[in-house]
Amino acid sequence: MPDSRILTATFYAELQSGSRSRGRPLLRYKDNIKVKMKSTGIDPKTWENLAMTRLKWRSACLTGVQRFEDADARLDNATEKCRRRKDSTAKSRVFAHEDSQ
Repeated sequence: MPDSRILTATFYAELQSGSRSRGRPLLRYKDNIKVKMKSTGIDPKTWENLAMTRLKWRSACLTGVQRFEDADARLDNATEKCRRRKDSTAKSRVFAHEDSQ
């Protein structure tokens, strides 16, 4: 495909203004599944062997889902993380304000 085509120019062109988003790249579907499996206590490397026996797989899934849905632990961790993040941004704003004066 020649470089003068609109499609090629669009995909390979650089932006005149703006910037790319900050932070880590978005995870693929496969990566998200691995994270969910780890949070339920199922080893992503050996899940296929576990799934070969239906009773073992069902019990692993049920116990994993119960562990994952344990609202107390997940909510406590999430609120603590949110509180720490808000505290750190509030402190940085105070320091930035003091430095500018």
